[in-house]
Amino acid sequence: VWLVGGELRGTLYCVYTFLEEHLGCRFFSQWEEIVPTSDTLGLVVGRDQQVPVIYYRTTSWRPVMEPHISAQMKINSRWWTGGEEYGNNLVWAGTDNFSSHTLSRILYGGNNVVSDPCLSSEENYINMLANVRAMLEESPADLISLSQSDGGVGGVCPCDVCAASIEEHGYSGHYLKFVNRIAEELADEYPNVTFHTFAYQFT
Repeated sequence: VWLVGGELRGTLYCVYTFLEEHLGCRFFSQWEEIVPTSDTLGLVVGRDQQVPVIYYRTTSWRPVMEPHISAQMKINSRWWTGGEEYGNNLVWAGTDNFSSHTLSRILYGGNNVVSDPCLSSEENYINMLANVRAMLEESPADLISLSQSDGGVGGVCPCDVCAASIEEHGYSGHYLKFVNRIAEELADEYPNVTFHTFAYQFT
């Protein structure tokens, strides 16, 4: 029996899939799993090759935030998925490797900026582009988040140009125009980076 996969995590996924599909193991949380015993084992001869359909898999459910259960459940995101022992995980751009970088945080710095910047300002675009490029140059990353703040509609720029854009495109379209402009500008420089944004609350 050969169990192989792409890099460390692919091999781990192969082993855990084999344990589940052929040996009846089940992984529920960091405290709960089923590992049956049997005197005999029957395997169907053949080849089973799988490629994950979803590139990025995450959860905020704490019972599966330990590295070993994250690997068993094929969660490949955030900091709790462990280092090389567990096949590493996808890395977010930014010094703290946190998965929610708001546009205001990237532009102004800090963690507590509630209002979003004016997305119609060419100066803000140029500065944001420079800051995003600097983040990606600082260390290798798989993803970078260019996302709205958690402040709700009250945090959206109230200027006339932004208001007209929102009237024409809606909040989602207004934000996506800005985010896509950054992503398209940097796509050739960073072809292996996924540019991410949220769609929730007012967008």
